[in-house]
Amino acid sequence: MIWNEVRDLITSRKPAELTARLLRLTDAERTDVGARLPGLLTELRDEVRAEHPGDDLEVRWAVTDRLESLAGPLLIAGAATIS
Repeated sequence: MIWNEVRDLITSRKPAELTARLLRLTDAERTDVGARLPGLLTELRDEVRAEHPGDDLEVRWAVTDRLESLAGPLLIAGAATIS
């Protein structure tokens, strides 16, 4: 499934490979990936919350750190799938 491939490239921080893959998306695939990106943000936040139960401040910092570490690939994916 294309989404799994794109998701893995985002979370493994491989911007060059991600860009190359996104350039080869069909219109339907581009639409699908774009629709799934917001869910990835939710998934990433939930993963961090599961790793840090009960400590709201620590969770907020950890979520920020995780999203900042993926900012480049997330921006690339978002820009490539805007329709």
